[in-house]
Amino acid sequence: MWHPALISALLKLDFPLPLLRWIALWLKDRTMSIHVEETISPTININVGTPQGSVLAATLFRLHVHFLPNLFMNLTPHLFADNLAIIMFESLENKFSINIGLLEKQAKIAMSSLEIFANNNLLPVNVNKTKVLLVHNIVSRVARWKTKRSEFFIKIRKRSEIALGKSEVYQKDHVL
Repeated sequence: MWHPALISALLKLDFPLPLLRWIALWLKDRTMSIHVEETISPTININVGTPQGSVLAATLFRLHVHFLPNLFMNLTPHLFADNLAIIMFESLENKFSINIGLLEKQAKIAMSSLEIFANNNLLPVNVNKTKVLLVHNIVSRVARWKTKRSEFFIKIRKRSEIALGKSEVYQKDHVL
C-alpha cells in the first residue's frame, strides 16, 4: 500500500489528526536489508507497505481500500482482506444472448473503474488470480418433474417472479 494514498483515505474518513500523525510516523523512515549468513545487503528505503505481521497492517489496508466498493454503484461488490468479488446480474425477462451483452458492458465498466483505482493508489491487480464465473440458468416457461407421490412444477411469471408449486395432479392455472 502506497503511504500517500493511505493517508489521503484516512483524511477522507475524518481520522483524528493525532492518530493520523502517529500512523504517519509509524510508517515513516522504514528500511530493509537482506541478511544471508555473514553477508548483509545495502539498506533500502521502504515507501510502500506496512510491517509484516503487524496487527495494524491489516486494518490499515482495509481502510486504504475502504472507498473501493463505491466505484461499483450498480453492482454488488464484496471485499474480504485483499480479495474483491463483484456480482453482476441482469433480468430474468431478457433473452440469454441479450443478458450476456449487458453483462459484458457492465464488466468492462467495472474493470475500467478498478484499473483507475489501482493506478491512482499504486495497488496492482494480480491478473493471474483474476477469474470470471458465469452462473446462469436458461429455463422454459414451465418446467416439470415427477416424484413418486406427486408432481412439482415451477412457473415463471412475466414479472420475473418464480412460483414453486406441488400438487397430486398438475393443474395449469394452479400456482402456490
